[in-house]
Amino acid sequence: MDKRELVTKIHEYIDQRVKGIGGSPHQDGYKHDFLGIFKMAQENNLDLHGDGISDAISERWPEKVAQQKYNDTLADMMRLWREWEFFLKNYD
Repeated sequence: MDKRELVTKIHEYIDQRVKGIGGSPHQDGYKHDFLGIFKMAQENNLDLHGDGISDAISERWPEKVAQQKYNDTLADMMRLWREWEFFLKNYD
């Protein structure tokens, strides 16, 4: 998996949530879905940061980012990504 594929996977995850498919990554039953994406990034040694992911998504799908619900969900996901980064940097 490369960075482009990972960004696509994150976009698809967000798009599903906006469409009402799957639950919030804050709910215990759905955390596994998004955490699996984090794990893939780590296993593939992909050095992706929250801002870089947001920028890549904004460049590839500007029409989606223009939608408030998508943009809010993206921002929420990137907060979780930054928490994951913090955890790996400080406790790995």
